[in-house]
Amino acid sequence: MIHNNHASSVALTLLQTLSDHEDTVWSIAWHPKYPTLFASCGSDKTLKLFQYDSNRNSFQCIDNYEGNHNRTIRRVAWSLPNGNALACSSFDGTASVWVLSKNKLGNVQQQQQFPNIVNNNIVNKNQGNLSYNVLKCVSTLEGHENEVKAVAWHNSKNKDEMDGTLLATCGRDKTVWIWDAIDQITFNDFDCISVCSGHTQDVKYVLFHPNSSYPLLFSTSYDDTIRVWKEVEDGEWLCVNILRGHSGTVWCLAFEPIYQNEVQYLVSVGEEIILWKEEKLSNDDDMQDEELSNLKYTQLQLINDVHERTIYFVDWCTYQHPTNNNEIVSLVAIVSGDNSISIFEFSRSEEKLKLLTKVEKAHDSDINACCWNPHFFGLLSTCSDDGTIKLWKFVY
Repeated sequence: MIHNNHASSVALTLLQTLSDHEDTVWSIAWHPKYPTLFASCGSDKTLKLFQYDSNRNSFQCIDNYEGNHNRTIRRVAWSLPNGNALACSSFDGTASVWVLSKNKLGNVQQQQQFPNIVNNNIVNKNQGNLSYNVLKCVSTLEGHENEVKAVAWHNSKNKDEMDGTLLATCGRDKTVWIWDAIDQITFNDFDCISVCSGHTQDVKYVLFHPNSSYPLLFSTSYDDTIRVWKEVEDGEWLCVNILRGHSGTVWCLAFEPIYQNEVQYLVSVGEEIILWKEEKLSNDDDMQDEELSNLKYTQLQLINDVHERTIYFVDWCTYQHPTNNNEIVSLVAIVSGDNSISIFEFSRSEEKLKLLTKVEKAHDSDINACCWNPHFFGLLSTCSDDGTIKLWKFVY
C-alpha cells in the first residue's frame, strides 16, 4: 500500500526483486564510483556482488564469497571516495577487508544511464552461476570480544585514486575501534590506533562525518545515545560530544551530503526520527578544554507518527532536480520493522523533513537497510529479513 503526502506524481515503484541470499539480508552498499555495482551481505555468511546486465535488462549476482566468516556478515562498506576496497563486519568477532580488481569489472564502468530494468516485480535469482572474482580478501581485523555490528571508512576526499585509510568498527562489546591502513593501495595490513570506550551498551552503527576538516566519528548505541569521537593527540580518540533525545536504541544515522555556511544536518533513527543541526561555535565562545569539539548539536525535529515499529536504517542523498538543473533535491529514505519504506524531502529553508510517500508491506518482514544510488536520481535499494533485495525507482 502506498500513501502520498505530496503531488500525485510522487511515487516509489518496485523495479526488481533479487532472492540470491538464502537467509536474512542485512546490508547493501552501492559502489561510490561505478553506478551499477553494489555489494550485499547476510545471515547466510556470504558476501555478494551485483551488477546490471544490459543484455538481460536486470541486475545479476556476479560474485558470491563464502568461507571467510563463520557467522552472520552484518555490514558492508566501500572505501571512499573511490571504492578501491570493501570492508565487512561479522558476528564472528572479526572484520574483513577486500580489494577490488577493476580490470575484471567489464562494462560496469561504462554504464551511465539509468538501468533499463524491464522485469518489473519479478523475483530474480542468478541462474548463470557467474563468478567474476573481482574481490580478494586481503586482511582480517581481530580484537573485538564478540559480534562486530558495523564498519565505516573515512573519506579522504583526495582527487587522485587514493582512498581514506581510516576504518572504524563497533560491536556488542560496547567499544569502537579505529584502524589505520598502513598501505592504502594493498590494504593488507592495519594498525589499531585507538579503542574507544564510553557507551554502556552494544554499539550498533558507526559513521564518519562526511564534510569535517578533520576525522570525526559518530557512533550509535543500545544505550539510547549518539557519541562523537575525535582524535586529540598521538592517535588517541576521545568522546567530545554526546547527543541525547532518543527514547530507546539508536540504530543508525545519516548526514546530508551538502555542507553550506558551516552548517551540517543529520538524521538519527530508532523508536523515532530525529533531525539535528550541527553548527560551529563562534570564536568568542570560551573553550574550557582544548580537547573538546567546537561543534554544537541542536534537535530541530522529532517524528514518531510515521512508523509503527522500530526504525532500523536511514540514508540521505542529494540529487540535481530531474527537470531543473539549478535546484537540488535532498531525499531521506527510512526503513522499519513494520515492513515499510518512507521517503522524506528535507527543506533547508524551513529546516524540516517533509514526508513525501510511504510504501507499506514493501517487504514481507523487517527491512534492515536502504541505500540510495548516488549516481542515478531516485534509485533505491532495500534488504530484509525475508531474504530479498529490492530495487526501487523514486519518481519526483
